[in-house]
Amino acid sequence: MDILALLKKDHENTLLLFDELDQLPQKGAKRQKKQDQLFDQLRSELEVHMMGEETVFYPPLSEDEDIRQMVLESIEEHRVIKMIFAEMGAMPGDEHWDAKFRVLRENVERHIEEEEDDIFDNAEEILGSDQRNVMGNRMAEIKEEHLAAISR
Repeated sequence: MDILALLKKDHENTLLLFDELDQLPQKGAKRQKKQDQLFDQLRSELEVHMMGEETVFYPPLSEDEDIRQMVLESIEEHRVIKMIFAEMGAMPGDEHWDAKFRVLRENVERHIEEEEDDIFDNAEEILGSDQRNVMGNRMAEIKEEHLAAISR
């Protein structure tokens, strides 16, 4: 599978999870349980997505001087997203959780937009279709290994 198609599918799924979290009722015990469940799913899926990008997708792209800076910025954006996740995970039920959620969503949406508009276009030129397929298969393996590890 082409890594660009796989990453775009991940992005779509991420945005759907954000929408689900956004559409939860404002209060109640059911909200907290569902919020925790969806947040854990979002966090897990994004963490493995970012890890895959950083180990499979970004390294060959960072060798190209024309987009090296974009790749480095994307890695820094991942670091910020991970930091926000860590803060949110330590504060379930806190009144600041929703505000942090909004900041997280804005960061992730901006990251996705920049990545798809800038990095993906360059990646199509830099990486051949065979290389993109090998990378996509490796990314799929990483995701499967991660899912197997968390289901144990």
